[in-house]
Amino acid sequence: MEDNRSLHRARVGSFGNRFSTVALTLVVAGLLAIAFESGWAATHDLQWPFDHDLYRDAASAQSMLNGRFPADPYYKGESNWYNPLGPALVAVFSLVTHVSPAEIYARHGAGPGLIIPIAIFVVGWALWGRWPAALVLFAFLFFGPTDMPCWAAPGYSPWLFPNLISLAPFALTLTAGLWAQRRASLWVWLIPGVLLGITFLAHTASALTAGTVLVVLAWNRAGLKTTAARWGLIVIPGLIASAPFLVSIAGRYHLQIQHSAPLNYVFAETDIRFLRDLLWSALNWRNAAALCGLILLFVSPQPRGVRQVFIAWLAVASTMLAIGYARQAWPNEPWPAPVPAFHWLFQLRLAALILAGYAVWSAASGISLLARRWRTLPAALPAFGMMIALLVVTYPKFSAKYDFTVARETALQYAALPGFTETVLWLRRELPRDSVVLASPVDSLVLLGAAGKKALFLPPEFSNPYVPYQARSEAAETLYQSLVGHEKETFLASAAKYDVSYVLLSSSSPAFLEACLSAPFVTQIFSSGVYAVLRIEAPINPAG
Repeated sequence: MEDNRSLHRARVGSFGNRFSTVALTLVVAGLLAIAFESGWAATHDLQWPFDHDLYRDAASAQSMLNGRFPADPYYKGESNWYNPLGPALVAVFSLVTHVSPAEIYARHGAGPGLIIPIAIFVVGWALWGRWPAALVLFAFLFFGPTDMPCWAAPGYSPWLFPNLISLAPFALTLTAGLWAQRRASLWVWLIPGVLLGITFLAHTASALTAGTVLVVLAWNRAGLKTTAARWGLIVIPGLIASAPFLVSIAGRYHLQIQHSAPLNYVFAETDIRFLRDLLWSALNWRNAAALCGLILLFVSPQPRGVRQVFIAWLAVASTMLAIGYARQAWPNEPWPAPVPAFHWLFQLRLAALILAGYAVWSAASGISLLARRWRTLPAALPAFGMMIALLVVTYPKFSAKYDFTVARETALQYAALPGFTETVLWLRRELPRDSVVLASPVDSLVLLGAAGKKALFLPPEFSNPYVPYQARSEAAETLYQSLVGHEKETFLASAAKYDVSYVLLSSSSPAFLEACLSAPFVTQIFSSGVYAVLRIEAPINPAG
């Protein structure tokens, strides 16, 4: 009789596990479908990306398609300086589908963007288990700020920004680190090491955070030799995996910064003048839930390694954000700045979302424990009910978030610019592959980036930090002045120095345009809307 009862309980338990697995799968799929619908609706019919970063990445992807990696996508003769994984993935997709990189960034990101919340679900599972991971996924999708672009606040987005893409290998790196710590084998640390290198290929801030977490997870007070061996198995494979990026910034440029504007960029949120506003805005229900989750880490039993993950994560992100403010307060001091400060706020927000999801799961578990006085209630049931209730509250803002509304309107404005589309397509089709074009900084970044052509100079915050900027800016100024003044020898000598063969003009004052177009040493070869392209005639050899 007892054997029959045990068999019955085993069958009931097996059925319950299968039902729980099916329910979890449906919940996760449903959450992802809700997110995808908003992302697809916002982007499926767009032609151009909305943000300058995406045009930069489109230029990098096109350079790879042209077989020029690791060349700088804009500056002829220079090497790539920005993390290449995102553009590389887009280049592969473009190669298979024959869709241009700019179009992929504009309208094909909603589906691939789901990989990021799936990776967050995976790390949530590694931290606390599968149903807590569903709450972590829910928080990542629906708890984040909705009034700013996703490069400043993590969450689901159809826009494939590098720091957002990096969250996929970042989450897998943390997952592998937890998995390795919970096993006796030494060699398993190779896996998080390789994943760390891939994370560095995606984004520097994510790699520094993940690397710090791995160092802490690998620490073993009882065996320093074991710790050193683990660290070696993390660092060496990481360096090998990140070699495609290191070959440029370390191999060629030896990490010698010549132009600090990209690293000194200050987003309004992390401007020290608005620090009080940032702190005030941090007093919200999301961060209150995250604080509860953080407290629960230390008052409730935790799986091995969980506390170490968040201690290391919060420590490095908070420290680097504080250094970002110190750089603004004392700009003449040698503060380290691997990336602009807003990336560390991004990392803190990601940790807060995960902790908020854990807090909601803990609340559901508490309800389940209270209900045991009357009947058995799996924690998954109140968790599901809480998700439904929270979705009703958060979905209206989620569906109207910046990435789905403001970003869409901005992208449509590019398509509405007279001649924008025609000019990009003509530049891409008609100009030789490595043509260097003189254009305004923004036109260089956007139009030449979308067309995959080289530029003389860019906006300072997008220019290669390992290449001196002042000389290029002064050369552009000389070229414009000598073009307007019809100073042939000065113009041709400056153009030859940087191998400039074409000029892209956009609408300006009528007098300026007339002066440029009437110069006897250039010929207009294209015009559409507010844009015109001039070919430089008879350039001279700078050595001559």
